[in-house]
Amino acid sequence: MTYLNDRIYQQLRVKPDDCLVRLKGNGGQLTPVPVFSSDRNDNIKILLYDIDRNIIELENSGKEYEDEYGITHQNTAYQIRFNPKYLAEHPDSPKYKIQPGEKTRPFFPAAILDKYDKGDFIKTLFLTEGYIKAFYGALKGFDIVGLTSVTCYTEKDTKRLHSDIVKLIKRCAVKNVVMIYDGDCLDISKKDLERGEELTRRPNMFFSSALALKNLLSGIDGVEFWFSHVIRPTDDSPKGLDDLLEANRGREAEILSDLQELGSVGTTGVGRYFYRLNLTTNANKLRHYFGFGSDTMFFDKWRHLIRNKSFLYFGNKYHQKEDGSLELEIPLELTKYFRIGTGYFRLVPYKDVHTGEEREKLVQWSKTCIIDDFKDRVKNPTEKIRKLNGFTYLPDNEKYLRITEDKRWNYYDAIKYDPKPGYFPTIDRFVNHIFEEQKEMGLDYIQLLYQRPRQMLPILCLVSSERQTGKTTFCNFLCDLFGENAIIVGNNAFTGNFNGFMAGKLLVMCDETSLSDKMEVTEKIKRMSTEKNMLVEYKGQDAQPIPNFAKFILCSNNEKNFIYTDKNEVRFWVRKVQPLPNVETHLIEKMHEEIPAFLYYLNTRKLSTEEKTRAWFDFELLKTKALLDLQNEQRPTAIKEITEYLRDLFFCAKVPKLQVALSDLWEQVDYLRTGKTAQSNVRRLIKEHLNTEPTRGRYKLYVKGADTYNGATTVLHYDKNGTFYTFNASDFLTPTEMEMFNN
Repeated sequence: MTYLNDRIYQQLRVKPDDCLVRLKGNGGQLTPVPVFSSDRNDNIKILLYDIDRNIIELENSGKEYEDEYGITHQNTAYQIRFNPKYLAEHPDSPKYKIQPGEKTRPFFPAAILDKYDKGDFIKTLFLTEGYIKAFYGALKGFDIVGLTSVTCYTEKDTKRLHSDIVKLIKRCAVKNVVMIYDGDCLDISKKDLERGEELTRRPNMFFSSALALKNLLSGIDGVEFWFSHVIRPTDDSPKGLDDLLEANRGREAEILSDLQELGSVGTTGVGRYFYRLNLTTNANKLRHYFGFGSDTMFFDKWRHLIRNKSFLYFGNKYHQKEDGSLELEIPLELTKYFRIGTGYFRLVPYKDVHTGEEREKLVQWSKTCIIDDFKDRVKNPTEKIRKLNGFTYLPDNEKYLRITEDKRWNYYDAIKYDPKPGYFPTIDRFVNHIFEEQKEMGLDYIQLLYQRPRQMLPILCLVSSERQTGKTTFCNFLCDLFGENAIIVGNNAFTGNFNGFMAGKLLVMCDETSLSDKMEVTEKIKRMSTEKNMLVEYKGQDAQPIPNFAKFILCSNNEKNFIYTDKNEVRFWVRKVQPLPNVETHLIEKMHEEIPAFLYYLNTRKLSTEEKTRAWFDFELLKTKALLDLQNEQRPTAIKEITEYLRDLFFCAKVPKLQVALSDLWEQVDYLRTGKTAQSNVRRLIKEHLNTEPTRGRYKLYVKGADTYNGATTVLHYDKNGTFYTFNASDFLTPTEMEMFNN
């Protein structure tokens, strides 16, 4: 027996024909379509459609793919209800999931669609959590709509009540909207109590849901909003609407009548099956009903469970005194203070000026201020502050710890995004633009930052003399992805003694880099990119050693002279970035929305490279044309001219090595013929910069010439005797150029 047959046909006692809904097919003609079906893993697929009977299509339009649960999807959108066996094997899995790229949507049973089409009057519209609950309730006479969860009733883009629900309310002149919650919506979590965690967490989710719906509906004239839940006399009583209807077969009309007994504004009603409260103008009664009126009210409501345990109520820690009254142990504000080592610190809230998001920053505080602020509320407040041994820096995006097992404050910040299946076309196009032929290597770089943040990586340099290339946007994108762990600085940040800004930073990015005349600063950046520990030095404080995992990205409009480097440098990955083909408005905002899907992709993607060096990538992969140009620009003019001559000759002759005497170079390179550099000096420069010594013997000389018939460039070669140098193509061409060269 399939899970579909058991859960829908057997438990609900419905027939396949009861599960049909008429939806628009080709040409807009209405066709009966089953709401429920099975997938190959015996899960239930619930078809998604809108109030106008349109079947929802996915954005990937026709592409078949398999998600992380092994479910195959095509272009039609479904919600998936996992079978009990799968949930037992995956206890952390949600019961339901929607497909990647799809939005949460309300579920409209067939009877509701019929009334909407006709514009029939609906006096009371019910909302409930769960598509199957709504389906079953509609079969029993309820005018009801299903939500994916108690918190999913708005559209992501507008943050307003879902437009299809609003259309239904207005077209059918709805007077009352009743949200039906399960019978356990008031209950605290016993696990939270045992773990000493926040007790209001669970009930506050339902309380906040009801208030949010009240506020969303307040903009629709003439509609009253009611909070309601199933009454459970005992823990064994039905808690959901579907459970209640199944347990009371034959009494469906009585249950519906009980729920529809609504009073006037501000009234409450306790029926046989449902509690209900009108929230249209005042929510204080609901606050008191949940026990959220005060700490004492909450404790009295749950005294039989809490007893003598310390507990958290909206962040404040309490315990019961011997006389039965409550005593505040630690107020919420005091939990924001820490003694780290011998100093006192506070987590101070602030708003990100770019995203508007609320964040917190650790700031040094004084012991005197803490005592003054809390002396009237808490006895010996500094004794109740959490004490830590010191600071550390341990980046980890999989098993993140703000406070480590050895009681140290971790400078590394938790990434604010949770990976979710989906699509990221904007990020994909942008990464392709930045890295082009090295796109897979660029994805490896970002993937290593995310999955292996302690892995050393090369210094990435993005250069271009042109504007609108996306260099700065790339840095802003990484700042968004890695949050407080990334920072953009200017050139001056590397010249001072104080480097406290680098504490806890995974990425240090310098925009408009210009350090070619500051060799000591270049060496400092190279050193900081490889050393295992960093002395963090704040102004007025002693330097503190912490682990160092910082990676550096340098951006510059100067392609050939933005930083000092030599011929043997292996720590720089230099890429020339082309102008963006189109100036895309709201590019950062679009990529921001796609980050969860991008992180999910990185978690499922296989790296295209293997660890070859301590900075992961093979040195040959870092040898780009932009790096060679940078190195060549900083060489003596004679070497630059010889290099350009040899590169050109390699491309023309298409041979793996060239043999050239010094006298041959003198004849072929214009700069040398001017006599500005002595042959003895050139001989020394070749040894120092091109790493080759002359040998004596017979060699083949290649020279460029012109075809006598059409004037096209041709290559001639001669056999000669003498003292000559041997140059290898791989020393003058990039790996990409070598690939083209060999083909």
